[in-house]
Amino acid sequence: MISTYTVIREVDPRDLPRVYEIEQLSFGKHAYPFELFLIYYFLFKELFLVAEFLDLVIGYVIGSVEEKGLLGHVLSIAVHPLYRGYGIGKRLMRELEERFRDRGVKRIYLEVSVDNTIALNLYRRLGYVVKKRIKGYYGDSDAYVMEKTIAR
Repeated sequence: MISTYTVIREVDPRDLPRVYEIEQLSFGKHAYPFELFLIYYFLFKELFLVAEFLDLVIGYVIGSVEEKGLLGHVLSIAVHPLYRGYGIGKRLMRELEERFRDRGVKRIYLEVSVDNTIALNLYRRLGYVVKKRIKGYYGDSDAYVMEKTIAR
């Protein structure tokens, strides 16, 4: 039911405090600083999406386009802990992937903690595969770089 009534839309500047709250709850000491979300808003507004349920932002995803428009990068994704397990992350990823496709992106990549089994399982279900491991990416833990090829 939550997923059914959740709207995926572009971020609004008024959403940023809530996005930052979700970031902190999700990533703790590895959370991005608030100022970075302001930068992402101005640089990647059309690829900065939020999930909204009953007028409350419950998740977000941010993407960017690199390599002359052919490579998409999932910069960050998080869902508020109270709303996890309802398919919100999957919906955010699918909408971002569609926006990448519309821009002519051919491949998408992301980084994820090797310890984040829930996210790893989501990405695998969406067709992402591990390409390499980066030692110490998060300081105290490694990350996988995962990639997916998309076609129009």
